Amino acid sequence: GEDDRGGGITSAVTISAAGGGDSGNIDLSDSTIFDHVDPEARVHTVRIRCVDGFPVREFWEFTSATVREVLSARRTSGERAGEPYTWPDRGWRSDEHFEKSVSAELLLTQTALVAKEQTREEALTLLTRFENVEMTAIMEVAEIPTPQLLPLLAHVQVVCSRCADGSGDQLW
Repeated sequence: GEDDRGGGITSAVTISAAGGGDSGNIDLSDSTIFDHVDPEARVHTVRIRCVDGFPVREFWEFTSATVREVLSARRTSGERAGEPYTWPDRGWRSDEHFEKSVSAELLLTQTALVAKEQTREEALTLLTRFENVEMTAIMEVAEIPTPQLLPLLAHVQVVCSRCADGSGDQLW
């Protein structure tokens, strides 16, 4: 689908981690799903999922402090190592923006986006941290970044034929 910044169309690969397991379960080093995505590209998102059968409002009341703690953890690498992440680092304008979006999405779908525009390392670190606090988290990775889609879309738009009834061109 289209992202909320109007950036274009992407497809996604989803990786899940159920809470309570060993963080070593998220070893994707030999996976080929990442081969075409720049590890520094900010095309990764992380969602949390409400436990089946648990009332969503109670789930969010119970877990919101933990989610905030995980999201604001200190950076583990890079030039800003040791600094805590901020709301803009996780793709949010403010705590209020985060709260409003997450609580509304949880009520509708039992899942909610908690971090967007993350690098691969940032998203995998979040996935592991959520697993370590026994929460189910889902990482979504753009499969085909938008710039690579543009030539494909341009090609599709020029492929056309005359409609069977002769009323005009039909785009495929």
